[in-house]
Parts: sequence; C-alpha cells; structure tokens
Amino acid sequence: MESRNLPSTDELNEIFGAACASQQQGALTSAQAGFRKLLSWFPEAPVLHYNLGLVYYESGDFEKSSECFAKGASLAPDDTDIIFNLALCRKQCGDMQGAIEGYRRLLQLTPDSVDALYNLGGCYKDQKEYAKAIGVYLRVLELAAEHLGATKNLAYVYHLTGDGANAVAHYQKALQLAPGDTSITHMLAALTGQTPESTPHSYIAEMFDEYSCSFDRSLVDELEYLVPAKIRAVIDREKLWQQHFRAGLDLGCGTGLSGESIKDLLEILDGVDLSPKMLEIANEKNIYTNLYPGAIDDFMNNRDNRYDFIQAADVFAYLGELEGILRLARSCVADGGLFCFSTERCQQSGYILGSTGRFAHGEKYVEQAARKAGWRLLVKECISLRKEKDEWVEGQIWFWQPLI
Repeated sequence: MESRNLPSTDELNEIFGAACASQQQGALTSAQAGFRKLLSWFPEAPVLHYNLGLVYYESGDFEKSSECFAKGASLAPDDTDIIFNLALCRKQCGDMQGAIEGYRRLLQLTPDSVDALYNLGGCYKDQKEYAKAIGVYLRVLELAAEHLGATKNLAYVYHLTGDGANAVAHYQKALQLAPGDTSITHMLAALTGQTPESTPHSYIAEMFDEYSCSFDRSLVDELEYLVPAKIRAVIDREKLWQQHFRAGLDLGCGTGLSGESIKDLLEILDGVDLSPKMLEIANEKNIYTNLYPGAIDDFMNNRDNRYDFIQAADVFAYLGELEGILRLARSCVADGGLFCFSTERCQQSGYILGSTGRFAHGEKYVEQAARKAGWRLLVKECISLRKEKDEWVEGQIWFWQPLI
C-alpha cells in the first residue's frame, strides 16, 4: 500500500497502543482487530504477528496462534520470544516434535535458558523419552539448583524408570524447597512404605489437570481401561437396573468415560470431580445434566437430594480409609438404590498405598467397611482393571444396596 494511504505515525501508535491495552484488559476481540488492521499495512512486521499470536493464545485458539508465531519466526528467525511461544503453541496443538525442535532451536541461541530447558524436559517426559528428560532436568538443576519444577519432575521420571533411590532423594529435596507440598509428601509416603488414609486433594487435581488432554487416549488405548464397560456388563447381566431409577451420580467422573456407559439408563446424571480441566472435557461430551467441581466428600456432605444410582469407577484408588466415604454415599442414595464402585486388590487385610501412589484394598476390609456404613452386597466380581507396565492390575467391582 502506498505511504499516502497510511495513517500518520501518531495514529498508528494510537492503534497499536489501543490494541495492547485491549489485550491487557482481556478485550481479546478488540485486540485482534487492532493488530490485524496494523498487519494490513505492515504484513512483514514480526512484532505484529507476535502480538496477534499472543492474543490468539490467550483466547485458546492455538492453531491460529501457532500460525502467527510461525510467520513471525520466519521474519525474525533469531527472535527468542517468538521461538519460545511458537514451541509452547506447538505443544498445545499436539505437535510435540515441533515443540522439541523449537526449544532446541532456542537453546542454540541461548544455551543456558532455564525456561527452554525445563519445557524441553517436559516434552521428553510426555514423549516417554525418559533418559533425555533426565539429562535435561539435570542440566536445569546445574543452572538453577533450587528449581522446584525440575526437581519434582526429575523425581517423577526416576520413579517411572524404577530408580527408587534417586526418586526419593529428589522428592526429599523438593520437599525442602516446598515444605507444604502435599503431593510431594504423598509420593514420598508411597515410595517409603507409609500408608496415609487418603490422597491429598491438591495432588489429585494437579495430576489430572496435567493429564486431562491425553486422558481418554492413554486410558483406553494404552492402558486398556475396562472398568466402565465391566460395570455396564454386570448391570445388564444381573438385571440390577430398576424401572424407577432416574437420577444418577458419577463420583470422580473425570472426562466422562465412566458416565458414557450408563448415560442411556438415566434421565438425570450428575458428575463431580476435583480437576477443572477434566470437567471441561466432560462438559464438551454432553453426558451429564450437571457437573460440579470439588471433592466428592464435600459434595455429598452438602446434598439434600438423593440419587437412585451412584458409581465411583477407579476413584477409591485415591482413598485408603473407605468407611467415611461409604457412609456419605449411603446418605445420598435413595432407598432401594444402587451403589457401584471399583477397587484395586491387595492381599493384606486392610489397605496399602502402593509405590504408584494409588491405594489397594483387601476384600475383607471393603466388605466390613461397607457393612458398617449401612450397605448390603449384591454382586462382587473380580476383574482386570487396566494395564500397568504391560501387566494387568487386578481388582473388583462391587454393587451394593442400602440396608433399610
């Protein structure tokens, strides 16, 4: 465009300033319009592509954001801010290899960038390239000895690879850096043979928020997760369903895998989960009537209405002591209703916290706790729950009715 058609310098600065202000205030549509207008006059300006990419990123449109950052990087190939954000965006888009290439390019320009190294380690961890992840996290700690994220992730990767000694050592170091971090305390308990009563809520929420995007694919395709299908199969085979059942509650509903198998049986299906990001995915599936963020015990403590059917699929792996939650479920189920849950099996008489950070329960313990809480057993079935390191994890699914 000819220069006589351009606004004045003052006008251009005003448009740019207004677009930046809109972005800071969260008025993203207005910010997009401003940066796009400027790009119509200056299509080769890297800073405009960068700023527009930031706006799209904030709005959750990672594909468009990635396009903007890629264009900016082509115009300014040594701009570290653009390259960093392009790598972030590629990971959000599921292009893990593109993200790795971006961080490696950034490290060519700034070899001691702690942020680039840390994010590269995260990519390798997610790709299950654990040896590379360990090497990168160790380099982060050479540059920033008290980097909490690298310390925790290094402990986690050592744990995954079976190096318990190094895992414990780095979890202990992480606990020194963050003394109040209950997730670290939980994993140290799991690795050192301690048995608390439950898993900290913060650990569950953090883990599943991070896991949410790959949860369905990982659980179904990689771990061959069978619990929801098995629950439905027992319901149908044993003819457990009653005509009057209309309202159901899915405890720890996650992304909705457990709700999908029973949705057609109910007029109302509510779900509750600690992970906001898991609930976002569940909401997109249109399975549930209502979704509630928070802990399942808090939710049941504050309910007046009763449900005909309650299920907790793969939830009690995060609870050791069960009698309390079983009493709460009893208070929330209608007379003649049905409560179904799964447990991982252990040979001990009580319950244990395994090295995986998950609880397993002895059959006698479950039966005694349920009966004390006011339940009578209808069906118990031993099943393979899912795979872990190519081995089946064994457990049970249980169906109970309230004692009247």
